[in-house]
Amino acid sequence: MLNVRDFGGSYKGLIGECLFKFSHKYAVLTQLANPATYFDKRPYTLPETTKRFLIDNWTRIDAIEVLLDASMNIREVNIYEVKTQNYDREKAFSYMRPSVSFNVDAVFRAAARYGINAHLAKVFLLNDWSFDITISPYNSTDVFVCERPSYNDRNASKKWARVSESGRGSR
Repeated sequence: MLNVRDFGGSYKGLIGECLFKFSHKYAVLTQLANPATYFDKRPYTLPETTKRFLIDNWTRIDAIEVLLDASMNIREVNIYEVKTQNYDREKAFSYMRPSVSFNVDAVFRAAARYGINAHLAKVFLLNDWSFDITISPYNSTDVFVCERPSYNDRNASKKWARVSESGRGSR
């Protein structure tokens, strides 16, 4: 029998991002939305600099959450770096500090200049099919910053160029 806790690579990460989405009603996973059309379909208007920052860094952000007040004005804009880890209750810790690419770290550190709150969301997979999510303000000291570009950094421009050329909207 297979165990999702034993998977490596991006499968476990994608599962963690989906679990995060289930617990955050207004969050949007950037892998599942086209940046060219996403903001056109919203009942709010972001400042142009904030919108441009989000579009330019779309593939470096795992989730975006725009919270509105009762009169549909933007209360806050949050971005999330979602990391999925196994958790051992008996030892009461996760096994490692999550890693991010240098480019992702730079985006999350720069977010405050655009009025965006950056967060690190850790999804812990427990032994009994349960999961737990902790969210903290993003801090470079809480992650291991890798010098190499991530898969998304290497392939993002190609992916969205194909989507734009084909005329497709959101996935």
